[in-house]
Amino acid sequence: MIRTCAGEVAIENIQIGDEIITFDGHSGGQTVRPVVWVGKAHAIVRPGLPDDEAGYPVRVIKDAIADGVPYKDMLITSEHCLFFEGRFVPVRMLVNGSTIFYDKSITFYDYYHVETDQHSVIIADGMLTESYLDTGNRRAFRQKSKVAALRIRAC
Repeated sequence: MIRTCAGEVAIENIQIGDEIITFDGHSGGQTVRPVVWVGKAHAIVRPGLPDDEAGYPVRVIKDAIADGVPYKDMLITSEHCLFFEGRFVPVRMLVNGSTIFYDKSITFYDYYHVETDQHSVIIADGMLTESYLDTGNRRAFRQKSKVAALRIRAC
């Protein structure tokens, strides 16, 4: 669930033009950023490779980071970053085998990315994480609609 101006919204329901609440790592405050791109991809796990290369999703269980963080179990790709003390950390570096682990019961899945008008810290399931950072791999994702240029406004 992504924190937006309209409340918590399932990531698969986020659309271009939606306004996401973002966290400002410098001031500690919140801002609003428009969604400018939404992508979806399908992953198929390749058993036999090392866990971090096989493509298993990483499960972060409820309260793994702190009380209420995340507020429910969360599944993310191993390269997706969480935000701690002003820095992005790939979740694969946090795998501990108990509260954060490769979920080997899942062998294929869809995953989603949302991009804001600038790379941002967003709030997903009560946890600070990153918006999509375009590194030239957008073509690997399916998109529902065209990219739109939007203004920033407060909720």
